[in-house]
Amino acid sequence: MTVWNGVFRSRTMRRSCAQCPERAGSVLRASQVSRSGFTMLEVCLALTVLVVAMAALGASNMRMNSLRRSNRDRTIAQNAVQTISEEMQAIARAGASAPGGFAQHVATAVANGGQLGSTFDVPELTPQSGEAHAGTIRLITDETANDAALKLELGLPRDLNGDGDANDADVSGSARLLPVVVTLRWHSQAGDQQIVHPFYVSEY
Repeated sequence: MTVWNGVFRSRTMRRSCAQCPERAGSVLRASQVSRSGFTMLEVCLALTVLVVAMAALGASNMRMNSLRRSNRDRTIAQNAVQTISEEMQAIARAGASAPGGFAQHVATAVANGGQLGSTFDVPELTPQSGEAHAGTIRLITDETANDAALKLELGLPRDLNGDGDANDADVSGSARLLPVVVTLRWHSQAGDQQIVHPFYVSEY
């Protein structure tokens, strides 16, 4: 009886061992399928992250280019306003010895068709919509005007012709000190921009 039990157990073990490779193959294939699916998921996630990162980088580059262009335009505008201001100061100095006097000389220079004129353009800048020119030059000859109405800081009203009061509405023929306002308005990628530069010129 013992011998037959041993033979039976031996045959059973051989049969079980014969099935081991098949079972191992099934487990291996299942593991490979599972690992293959997980890899595809990783690839999809990686592609999603890459697309988002590239979109963010593109938006950042566009923003930086816009800021760089805006800064360039503002620098050009500041240089243009500074140039007009220096030319106005030179005209004022020349007016001290002009036949018609300082005030008339300056007023003639900034009138339409004058040496500077009342408007100017900057080739690199685009005027705002509805504007024929980007820059304007304004000469204030009313010494009764005030800063609040002009929305400027010039210390007005002020005695401009040296007569001891600030009651004259027109000092274009007698002024010894004149306020000038140079304004530059342009359109950039950041929208409408402007620079307002108020200053004085004098015959001294």
